[in-house]
Amino acid sequence: MPIGVRAELLVTIRAVLQVGPPRFPTSTPRWRLMHKPAGKKEVDLSGICEVRDKHSNKLYRLFCLIDRDAPAHGLALPSLVLLNGVAKSIRTEVPQSEYRRIDRYRKDYWAKHRVALGGDGVEWWPNLNIDLS
Repeated sequence: MPIGVRAELLVTIRAVLQVGPPRFPTSTPRWRLMHKPAGKKEVDLSGICEVRDKHSNKLYRLFCLIDRDAPAHGLALPSLVLLNGVAKSIRTEVPQSEYRRIDRYRKDYWAKHRVALGGDGVEWWPNLNIDLS
């Protein structure tokens, strides 16, 4: 992902964390709560949140879930768990295969509570020069 996209996605994530996911509006252009799909063949990602950004003719998405019970399995606080990200051209759909992958990551997290503990996550967002405090 281009550095500008990463910076914008991180700004949105930080805003959500500062306000608190339960209080942050879930129908903004940058933060959405996924809903149950209309079609039976589509993957149900209800309960997953989507961090969104647009640059030129590309749309960037990070999919995450909110784990309010994270302290019960070893994390310090309720957590925002990043599952996966996709980039797509405007006016195209994310393939159902990607949604299936995201759903598998969600199920794996809930079953095993696996997390990549990397301190404050700065190493995942290199060269942003953004104060994360």
